[in-house]
Amino acid sequence: MLKETREDLARYAGRSSKLQVTIHAAMERRDQAVRKNRTILNNAAREAERCLALRGLSGSETATFVQPVRDLATDSQRMNHQLGSLSLFIDETDMEELQLPTPIPEAVEVGTYPQIVPLLEPMLNNREYFVLTLSRGGVGLYRCTRYQASLVELPDLPEDLHYVLRYDEFEKSLQQHMTSRGGEAAMVHGHGTGKDEKEQFLLRFIDEVDAAVTGRVRSAQLPLVLMGNEDVVGRYRERSKLQDLIAAEHHVDPFTLRLETVIERGWGSLESLIDEAHRAQVDRAGSGRTVSGIHPVLAAITQGRAAGVFVDPSQVARGSFDRESGEVHEVPVDTEAVDNLINIIAVEALRLHVPVEPCTSDELTLPAALLH
Repeated sequence: MLKETREDLARYAGRSSKLQVTIHAAMERRDQAVRKNRTILNNAAREAERCLALRGLSGSETATFVQPVRDLATDSQRMNHQLGSLSLFIDETDMEELQLPTPIPEAVEVGTYPQIVPLLEPMLNNREYFVLTLSRGGVGLYRCTRYQASLVELPDLPEDLHYVLRYDEFEKSLQQHMTSRGGEAAMVHGHGTGKDEKEQFLLRFIDEVDAAVTGRVRSAQLPLVLMGNEDVVGRYRERSKLQDLIAAEHHVDPFTLRLETVIERGWGSLESLIDEAHRAQVDRAGSGRTVSGIHPVLAAITQGRAAGVFVDPSQVARGSFDRESGEVHEVPVDTEAVDNLINIIAVEALRLHVPVEPCTSDELTLPAALLH
């Protein structure tokens, strides 16, 4: 199961140990995946052992520390069922795994903090949303994220147009049967459905769908993306009582949609909203009272003065941070056996529930903290 939310990222950031190993690796999903993935993890384990030795561990201690990585590499079934990237968080007692179907920068880090900066963009920019697939022949409501989707069970959601009209058809059949000996009445009830009547049937169907969907979507306070036959989608948009309908819609045959396509198209419809939210955060920092630089930002976080933190995940600044005293020591970026201070900023912010926004240096002078 994917662990992809902001809360999950904060939990990874909260892992506490004197020494930790973090591995981020791109994993193969096809064509000799087992052998390639095994090689990738074994190489990462060797690099982790080298870094642990720089921290003063003996050969036997480094081997024991990374043994869970080697054990995972020998599991052929798991090596053959990877999503795209694998992150491993390892300390002296356990190892935790995270799989994402999106590539992240590869890294092997050893330090006093788990390395989470490669996960900031794919996890912090993740959002939940609903997708409603519509046609006369079927309806489906899906709760989705950037990476996965699940069908929502709604007992009041009509199965299709025929299901909505089942009682009408029963009454019409009964009425036709009872009057068939009268001749004229039988002809009245037996003729084909007119265009206006078909339209009314469709609108009734849409209203019943909307009644079932509206409560769930409103209670979750999530946006809704529409997919399906153009006429049904158009009628739904006209009559729906929902306010959070995404403007972009997808005119497709719902019965041809794979779950991966639902996620891909739904997420594509959300990208403009995500960009708007990001821009609003950057504008807020640009117009508010901010501090920039590693020392001021860490001080603002730990002293409870930070209302938001902005970092560039691609930046690296090496050094150490003493949480008790608040002292920061920077060293040349190519120095080994020290932590990445940019990562420490992100970890400390998440631990203290300060919102973190991944940015670039073109947007703000980074790292930066928006002050209360």
